[in-house]
Amino acid sequence: RDVTLIDSHGQPILNHITTDFTPKSLVSLLGTDSVSPQAMVELMMGFGRPKNGEVRIDGLRLLDLHPASLSKNVMWIEPSGPLWDGTIEENLIGGDSTITSPDVVEALREVDVYDQIQRLPDGLTTYTSVEGTSMMSTEVTYGIGLARALLHRPSILLVSEPPAPSSQPSADPCLKAIRKLVDQGSLVVVLPRRLQTLRNADRVILLNGPNLAGEGKHTELLADSDLYRHLNYLLFNPYRPGR
Repeated sequence: RDVTLIDSHGQPILNHITTDFTPKSLVSLLGTDSVSPQAMVELMMGFGRPKNGEVRIDGLRLLDLHPASLSKNVMWIEPSGPLWDGTIEENLIGGDSTITSPDVVEALREVDVYDQIQRLPDGLTTYTSVEGTSMMSTEVTYGIGLARALLHRPSILLVSEPPAPSSQPSADPCLKAIRKLVDQGSLVVVLPRRLQTLRNADRVILLNGPNLAGEGKHTELLADSDLYRHLNYLLFNPYRPGR
């Protein structure tokens, strides 16, 4: 609450931000730049320390939580997965002996990347690394990250979303997986790159530089905010000149 975060030059990245995140909800963070929304996500991962204010999870100050406890409850997904050193299956199981191979296959099917992985020479035993692998598209690596979340069901899921593939059908399997996690009780916070994600968010938080510029559903902000309409045109209009 009342969080202020400054950069190394003393300039505000977040300026007196007060907002609430509740379980079983999908929240999109959209800003006039990428720095401030990313900073909000990083604070929720336990990175950085606000100059003023505090971040709390379930009433507990984030700074008071042990990193091991935080890592068990907060998961980060990005376009690259991320992928760690090990096979695809090991990446998904993550040392949890209760997760079986059929569970892995089901999760990958839910995000519609299982067939693409099976076409790799080694399938689920394909070795990956922190640097990633050129054999897999962003669609597949992002899908692996979401499948990992489906298997582990974190309390808080933080997502940096890639743009939608040009061939993507109207029903996005990745968004469907996110909604499933929300329905199961997770708080999912997304840095959106897909218009469908904004439309389906329970709440959109709009930042203008470091300042909170509005909150509400996609349709509400479209009706009430010139800034939000402008950002939607710039970021999500496929017919905008230059795109």
